Formats: sequence, structure tokens, C-alpha cells
Amino acid sequence: MDKITKDIIILLSLIILFNYHGNSQVNWKYIKNKSNFDNEAFTYGYSAAADVVTGKNIFAGAYVDFKTDLKQLITIVDNKGNVLKDSIFDILGHGAFYVQAIPNSNHFFTLSAKSVSLEVLKTIYDYDLNVINEEIIFDDNSGNINLFSYNQSVLKNGNILISSNQFRGHQYIILSPNGDLVKKGIIEAKFETIALIEGYDSSIFYLIGENLIELDSNLMINKALKEGLIINPEFYGSHAVKFNTGYILKEKLQLTLFDNNFNQIKTVVIDEETENYECFPTGTNSIIQKDSLILTCHTRFDKKDSCYYIVIQKYDNNLIKIGQSIITDELYCFTISNMKLSSTGDLLLTGFGPERKGEESKYYGLLMQFNPDIITTNVKEEVFDLKNNKPFPNPSFGPFIIDLENAENPELLMYDIFGRLIFNTKELVNGLNTMDLSNIKSGIFYFKIFDNEKLISKGKWVKI
Repeated sequence: MDKITKDIIILLSLIILFNYHGNSQVNWKYIKNKSNFDNEAFTYGYSAAADVVTGKNIFAGAYVDFKTDLKQLITIVDNKGNVLKDSIFDILGHGAFYVQAIPNSNHFFTLSAKSVSLEVLKTIYDYDLNVINEEIIFDDNSGNINLFSYNQSVLKNGNILISSNQFRGHQYIILSPNGDLVKKGIIEAKFETIALIEGYDSSIFYLIGENLIELDSNLMINKALKEGLIINPEFYGSHAVKFNTGYILKEKLQLTLFDNNFNQIKTVVIDEETENYECFPTGTNSIIQKDSLILTCHTRFDKKDSCYYIVIQKYDNNLIKIGQSIITDELYCFTISNMKLSSTGDLLLTGFGPERKGEESKYYGLLMQFNPDIITTNVKEEVFDLKNNKPFPNPSFGPFIIDLENAENPELLMYDIFGRLIFNTKELVNGLNTMDLSNIKSGIFYFKIFDNEKLISKGKWVKI
């Protein structure tokens, strides 16, 4: 190999190193866009859930082509990001906005809403995407849960509380873990409300907004506790969680810590607009407690790049930010709509957005699994480290060499830029592995290495 060729390889390697948006915490990512269907269409990712027993991840959203009404979009993905089942359902013109696995069964259920009415439908599926049962749990006379912005929490008794501020008051639905309707109703409030939350005493609930209202276990108003709790409350992007011995309220782009009597302790701004980017809140589940930490999510719009990015932040119990990750992609723009914990303790992120290149009207749905445990810095995600389970040379004329540490049952998967699997092997060992991939055509490829189904390495590999 002559000096010029070596210099070209070194130059290409440096280009990759400094332009690679590693997103090492993204274990896998699934994009559903117009190419998944024959028709031009919008696809939106609204919700996701993980089945702890089967390890399957359920992706639910809405699908709209240019000829028909709203449809329900459902995809089943395993813990490596491989699609197991994928379908759309024309069910009474509904688009899914909530999904939940049913414990100890081979079923899950979705909640979906019509685009032009207040009707909410519950549908039970098996994992082959057969419809088992469906029933309307809200109708035009009883109101609905806003599919774009709602609060969701698990109560002490295991039931699921979903609530939303609407023009007729603060509406709620309580479901059992199996999806059975326990209670629904509207709390008539004459002020702006932003969250409904269970107290530390499970016989008490709190309605949070301009004022603070105490409710009994039947969600009937007991008494007003405080006036002027929140000034000019904004419901969209506002969510509340119990935390340690108090409560945390995320209102748009700020966090407020209260003690258990709702005395305000501290308020922090999580992000601010600059000349380079704008910030947008997340409609649903934008704050999660994980162990003794708080995780938040929102969206940034990069003015220079004309693209959306997802921002995940980590806070300690004193609301001190201890880490931030900005999730980017070379081909797509991300707008996050929902954040949930998966069966592995990672985050399931759902969202939608336009293609980075192409027409703005062509939207896609997004589902990804994200590991929040290694958020340690406040810098853009960049962990392309050749010394840590990364291949070399890169670029390469064919050799793919990788030194694996503490690997037990490693497996390599290689994909082309269209997401097609072009190489797969389990013939790897702990230590140095050398493979000859000279028979693969020149191009850009993406690889993943799993060890006992846990992602230990991923990145880009260039075949010259």
C-alpha cells in the first residue's frame, strides 16, 4: 500500500471520527415512514410499552394516507430492534395514543381516538395482531383524553391513571393493569389545571393548576388548599410525579420541586432558546423517576441545520442537572412525543418528524430504546472510541477486526444504509476477532454487536 493510499485512509477515518453522531445510548431504533407502505402517508408514534414477560416492545400510533381517514398503527419489536409484526388497522377511524401490555397474558391493549370526535376506543390484541375485543369507553357525551397531551401514572394499587385537561374540566380514566375500566369522570374545575396526581396517602389525590385542590379516593373534591400555586399554567408539556418525600412538576421547560405539603422548594429551567436553536416541550410522560433520579425529555430545533433533536436530561434529588444527551441522526429529524420505562430499565422513546432531506409533509413514526444510565456529561453524544469494542481499520478494504472485552456469547449484525441485514455471525470470541468482509460491496454500513442480547457496541463501518 503506497503512502497516498494510507493518507487517504487516515483522512477518511478522521472525517468519520469527527462527524459521527454516536448516540451510544441508543440500543436500537425503528423508523416507520412512507417507504413501509405503498401509499404516501403521515405516520405518528404516540406511545410505546414493554412486555416484561416476553421482552417484546409495542409501538402504537396513527397512520394517515392522503385518501382515507385516520388509522391505527401497531408494530411489535424485539429487544434487538427487529420487527416481528407490523400492521395498520382501519378501526372506526381511530389512531392509537396509548398502549399497555397485559400482565401474565399474550395480549396488550390500545386506547385510540377519532380525529373529529371525542370517542375513545379500547382494543385488545394478541401478539400476532389479531383483534381479541374492542369497546368504546368514552363517547361524545362523556369527553375524552387528549391524545396529544395527557398525564399517565401507576397508582399504589397498580391501577393506571390517565388524565387530561379539556374544555369541560379535568378528565380522567382509571384502568386496571389488565385494561379493565375502573372509573372515569370529569373534575369540574373553574380554573386552569395541568396535572392530577395521587398523594402519598393513597386516599388523597391532588389537582394541580392555578390552585391546589385536594380530592378524596373517589376523586371528589374535598377542599381547596392553595390559591395561586401556578401562575399562568400551561397544560401542554406539563406533568407531575411523586419524588422522595415530595412532588416534582414539569411545566413546559422548567422543573419545580415541592415538599409533601406543596410548599415550593426550588425551580430550575431545563433549557432556554438561543440564537442557534428553539425548544419545545413533550406532550406526554416528559418526566420519569428512575431510582433516585429524575429523567426529562424535550425537543430542540436547530435553526442552522433545520432539524429537530431529542434532549434527555438527568437530575439528582436536589434538581441539580448531572447529565444530558442530545440524540441526533444523519438522515432523520426527531420530535419526541412520549417516554416510558421498558422491561430492561431502559427508556422507550416514541415520536415523529419529517425526513431531514425531502418534503416536510412526509412524516414518519419513531421508536427507539435508550439507555439513560450512562448519561454523565452535558455535551453532545460522541463516544466513538476505537479502544472500546470498536472495529479497525475503519475505513477498510475488507478486514473487520474488533477486540471484545468480557464477552460471553457475542453476535455481530451488519446493515446497509437501507436497514437491510447483509452480514450476521455468532462466531465471535472474547478477545481479538478478525473477519474478512472483502466480498461485501463498497459503501457505508452500520454494525451492532450483542452479548447475551445486550448491546455492547454499535457504529458505522466504511468498506472501501
